[in-house]
Amino acid sequence: MLRILKLPLEYPPYQVMETGEKPDEFRKPGAWIESRLYNKDGSKREYDYIEFRNGYGHKRPAFLCEFKGFEKLTQPETHTYSNGLIVNAEPGDYKIFCGTIVPWTNLKS
Repeated sequence: MLRILKLPLEYPPYQVMETGEKPDEFRKPGAWIESRLYNKDGSKREYDYIEFRNGYGHKRPAFLCEFKGFEKLTQPETHTYSNGLIVNAEPGDYKIFCGTIVPWTNLKS
């Protein structure tokens, strides 16, 4: 069975992630994201893929990429992208590593 981490995105980050320009997703710590990244025993969850969806709902645009793990930042990071998006990540934020974008028809279980 495929293990898919489902994450909604606003349009600016979706736009640069869909093209592969933005290879990582950053999330602020909180109960919602931590419930998706960690098991109840505190161990890291493993996924095969990440589904990024532009907003909420099944009819919104989406793409799939490989899940390459995550880390909690210890140093700040700032990234600027071609569409004007600026990401300022702080220590304690989560950095989720994204691999190759995968066509929906090529899913491997």
